[in-house]
Parts: sequence; C-alpha cells; structure tokens
Amino acid sequence: MNKKLFLLIPISLLTLGCQGNPSGGNKPIIHDQYFTVTWTDYNGTVLEVDTNVPRGATPSYDGEIPTRESTDQYTYTFASWSPVITPVERDVTYMATYSATTNEYTVTWKNYDGEILLTQEHVPYGTEPYYGLDTPYKPSTVDKSYYFNSWQPAVERITGDTVFTATYDEYTRYYLITWKNWDNKTLKISSVAYGSTPVYDGINPTHVADETNTYTFSGWSPEIVTCTGDATYIAQYTAVPIE
Repeated sequence: MNKKLFLLIPISLLTLGCQGNPSGGNKPIIHDQYFTVTWTDYNGTVLEVDTNVPRGATPSYDGEIPTRESTDQYTYTFASWSPVITPVERDVTYMATYSATTNEYTVTWKNYDGEILLTQEHVPYGTEPYYGLDTPYKPSTVDKSYYFNSWQPAVERITGDTVFTATYDEYTRYYLITWKNWDNKTLKISSVAYGSTPVYDGINPTHVADETNTYTFSGWSPEIVTCTGDATYIAQYTAVPIE
C-alpha cells in the first residue's frame, strides 16, 4: 500500500488575527483544511492512501495500474475510478472499476480415432456449440457395424476450450445367405449374424424326375459353415434309378 503526504499550506487557507485569536494578538489561526484520499480496488483492498491533501487540490493515484484477475467468463481491464475524481472537499475514497470482455474459446470436434472433424475458434463463453457437418462415420469391420450415437462429453454451454468426441453404438453385422435349388431358382434368402451357422428353414427342396431317375435331396453345396460374409448354397440331390 502506497502512502503520500502533502506538505503544501496555501496562504489562502490562513485566517489572520482579524478573526479574533483567543490568546490575543494578530497570530494567524490555521483551520483544518486537509483531507485523506483513499484508493481501493474493486474488492475493497486498499491500494494507496494520500494524507494531508489540501482542500481544492485534485488528487492523483501514483501506484501501478490496478488489475483484476480474469475468470473463465471474463477478462477485466482497468477503466476508471469511482466516483469521478474531483478537487478535494472532504475525506474521500475512490474505487477502481473495470470493463469486462467475454472470453472466447476453441471447440474441437473429433472422430472416434482422434481425427479432427471440425475446429471452431472464438466461441464466446456460455455459447452452446453446434456441429453442422455430416453425421460422423465409423467404418464397419467384418463382424461389427457402427452407428453414431452422441458426442462425449454431452454438448452444452462451454466454459473453456472443449473437445467433443463422436461415440458409436456397436452392432453385430448381418449377411445375406442365399439358398438355391438345383435349377438355380432361389428358394430363400436369410439374414444371418456374423459367427452364426446358417440354417435353412424354407420349403423342402425338390428335383423333378426325368425318364430314368427320381431325385432325393441330400444336402447343400458348399458345406454349410459359420457365417463370415454373404454366401450362396445350392441344393444337392441323389439320383434314384426308376425300375
């Protein structure tokens, strides 16, 4: 805290013996014409005290420019003193005032793998950001499919630099299994989950008899295996000679 002492005694402040010195004579009477000026920060912290400031003098603050710590929302810059500085007429306290500027932040949108999809700069504190591009995408694997779910953390009004990351729901991938008869006509198409064993549950396959043989269904070709992709199975028959 700085202190400053004014020692100047203006002649105009001396009242001579014509006002009646109780002890007699013409000795001057000095009236109380000096005041204290206190300078405080916005929170009441005393920054400087000037004592013995003569009436009519305009006070001045001689310390460093006051500063105020920024918050997440605002940056503060010294603006002025309150009340307005005027010539001294009494003890007075001046308080530092500040102008507030809303802080701006950077919002980054990322995909599941860290790829930056969008960067938005100069987003004001308290703004709820919006991702205005196409819905993020995560490619399927041989066994899984992915569908966009949401952003993490949840999108809400920002209070600082923020990174949002796309999250996805995971589903087992399904494939088409086509079942065909001996004449290449489709008997049925099934949707089968990856890793499952296809099962034919359509009408019983049949083969038209010819002049020499009837035909009995004997299985599928190729041999049915666990599903790892689209596949086609063709009905197989055993020929039975006509007697």
